[in-house]
Amino acid sequence: MNSRKGPRKAGSRGTANNDQFIDATPDAETSPNMRGGSPRNLQETKVYKDSVKGARAAWQNYVAFLAVKFHDTPRRGQEQFIVRMSQTLTIGSAVLITSLFYPFLPTLIRVFALPGVLVLSWWLGTKIVAPQMTIRFEKHLNQEF
Repeated sequence: MNSRKGPRKAGSRGTANNDQFIDATPDAETSPNMRGGSPRNLQETKVYKDSVKGARAAWQNYVAFLAVKFHDTPRRGQEQFIVRMSQTLTIGSAVLITSLFYPFLPTLIRVFALPGVLVLSWWLGTKIVAPQMTIRFEKHLNQEF
């Protein structure tokens, strides 16, 4: 049902003249869809390939920077870094594993379980994982004089 009364006026909204219409369709020779070799997906475009290449170069530069800084750090600093990373990985893993079944635990157990898990994972990272990682990376660490 039309709620308007009477015919619509030509100048009220937009125009019906085709001479004011802008044709923005691409030319046949420059349009990727009208050429035969258009990319089939986003990963085949030049922009995507260039951005991946730039991101890969930035990541490689970052890793090289970290390697240089790690090599320039004294042995004690390298060992502290290994201990911190071991603690971070063990605590993060413990939190992730705990979060899987945490909602199913009763409230009283939750109150005592979370600090216990954190302390245990810190101890594991400091006393077990870090010494093993230090032994494993021994050939990459600076030698003490």
